[in-house]
Amino acid sequence: MHRSNETRPVLDEMAVLAEEFKCAIVCIRHLGKSGRDRAIYRGLGSIDLSAAARSILIIGEDPSDPVKRVIAHAESEPV
Repeated sequence: MHRSNETRPVLDEMAVLAEEFKCAIVCIRHLGKSGRDRAIYRGLGSIDLSAAARSILIIGEDPSDPVKRVIAHAESEPV
């Protein structure tokens, strides 16, 4: 899942299935530990996973309270 030429055909087939069955597909991926990149680029695997998504949500610790979790909207594609 690290190479675009291997990832994109799988994502294209998933899009066909979602269209055929009129459903949403939810993918979960982990972020790398590097804090220097934008969150969209920190996901493990190919950047195509983020590029193919209509909406990206990121879940993490609240910086002001490590006990709390935050859901942040990182990116969306206009419909």
